[in-house]
Amino acid sequence: MTSAAADQAELDHVLDFTVRAPTFVFGLVVLTIAGLLIYVLQLMRMLERQEDVGLLRGLGSGRAPLLVAEVAILTGLLASAVGPGALLGTPIARYLAAQVPSYLTDVFGFNMQVAVEPRVIATAALVALAVGVLATVAALLSARGSVAEQLGRSPQAGATVTTTITARQALAALTGGAACLAAGLALSDAGLYPLAVVALLAALALATPGVVGLVALALGRSRGGGPKALVVGRAAFEANPRRAAMAAAIMALGIAAVVPPQLAGQAIVERKDQLVESIRLGAEELVAADDAFYSVPFTSRFARRALADRDGAAQPTVFSFVSYRGRKIELRGVDPRGLDGIYRHGLGLPSQLPALRRHPEGVLISQVMAAGLDLETGETIALRTALGLRALRIRGVVEDVAWPSGTVYMDIGTYRRLYRTRAINVLAVSRGSKLDRRALRRLSPLHAVSGTELLGRIDEQMDKSTLGLAAMRALTLLAALVAVAGIIATAVLARRREWAVLRAMGLRSGGLFAALAMETGLVMALGGICGALAGIVSYLGPMTGFLESQGYVVGGGLAGMTIAAIVAVAVVLGTLAAALPAWLTARAPLAEALSYE
Repeated sequence: MTSAAADQAELDHVLDFTVRAPTFVFGLVVLTIAGLLIYVLQLMRMLERQEDVGLLRGLGSGRAPLLVAEVAILTGLLASAVGPGALLGTPIARYLAAQVPSYLTDVFGFNMQVAVEPRVIATAALVALAVGVLATVAALLSARGSVAEQLGRSPQAGATVTTTITARQALAALTGGAACLAAGLALSDAGLYPLAVVALLAALALATPGVVGLVALALGRSRGGGPKALVVGRAAFEANPRRAAMAAAIMALGIAAVVPPQLAGQAIVERKDQLVESIRLGAEELVAADDAFYSVPFTSRFARRALADRDGAAQPTVFSFVSYRGRKIELRGVDPRGLDGIYRHGLGLPSQLPALRRHPEGVLISQVMAAGLDLETGETIALRTALGLRALRIRGVVEDVAWPSGTVYMDIGTYRRLYRTRAINVLAVSRGSKLDRRALRRLSPLHAVSGTELLGRIDEQMDKSTLGLAAMRALTLLAALVAVAGIIATAVLARRREWAVLRAMGLRSGGLFAALAMETGLVMALGGICGALAGIVSYLGPMTGFLESQGYVVGGGLAGMTIAAIVAVAVVLGTLAAALPAWLTARAPLAEALSYE
């Protein structure tokens, strides 16, 4: 028996692993992307209005009143976007929330309802507004300068607005990124995984602009020639490295948020496939329910009526739940004396059954339980039974696809003696026995499940548990691509006069497209490389540490093709984002574009 408080604590434990941890990272990355997007767009806007600000300051206005007025106006604009953002985000939140009850019920056995509360939406909107205001203030402070400098930077007069990154600034950003990286790895080693993720994201947000700044400086020092489109694209990147750095950082954040869970998901699925290789596809077991724990009990005598030979070999299994150290633990009584039923020799439970055969009074525990409760082979656990509290020695640790809070395996004879029951939940038909299909139809709800069907159910449960995470990864990458597309479109349209001058000097539409593609492709490639490296570090650091702390076995290998595919797709889509503004710029009448202010 368990209490409501114990069930709630168990649900919280499962939610922390399956929902809250990935949602925290998802929200943090999206907020960071939004903050960087607002920062770079506001910075570009302020740089284009430098002459106006310089005139006001030359006429006697102080810098502080202008800053306060600008922040107030932009805060009002950002606040006006909160409502539409909430309306757009609510259906997405409801879709993600709708995935939670189904897989918690099917996979973990919880019956629950999840609702998107208005106060949660309001809190998220306020946090987003605060991030937007902070990004705006940072952009305004970055665009400061003397009156003479501001009066001398007039895009209306035909000058190109530039935002350079000095060598000192680039090296400072790289140093800050390295410090945050070291802090993130240290926090990961200490088991503080959420803080480690925050530190690694900060490292990426700092290091990527540093890398872009150094690349821009290197391009500035080179004297390479080449086609006109190449020269134009390189010059545009060199003249505006800060804008390019923010776009690259946004893309890097999107990729870095996608790579670790994708690699972890693949590693878990691959390990799961290795564990279930011990299931015989043609074998069958008799059950009376189709949920994850076959929760409808029956007796062996009743189930044996479905066998052609009622005295034929069959292996019973019983499931139940007990409370142990504040957790709801699955207790499984198994027959360790044979492997000719649903299982054959292999990884996981079959490899540990000989230990249970030698020590029928002992127990096996799942690796998830061993990791979560810091238990080892040879120690004892005390379980409440029908005969009172009993101390049972751990004889082995089982790597299994099992209950997330832990599973205890014991000899079914010991189980029946301690809990005084003859009920079972599964009767596996041995290879030497056969089912009487006609008799089985009369024993409804008893029915047979084959090894193939069991594998299918395991795969289905795995898919359900990762559906919401896959949606989060897609939304994160989409947010990064949309942000990058917004920066590129704004930058291209703001330089319409510059492009018109180049067209008047003989640059054709194809050259214009090529120049934009080279500039954008370089930005996306730098962002992709930085994001992939950060994603690998995050996977090998906090992601792997977190999974191992939960008892999951994750290999040290990296799926290089997966990483390359994620980066390639992001780079190609980001580069294509320049196509529409480039097309509009190329089609604009030359006289109109030259007079653009």
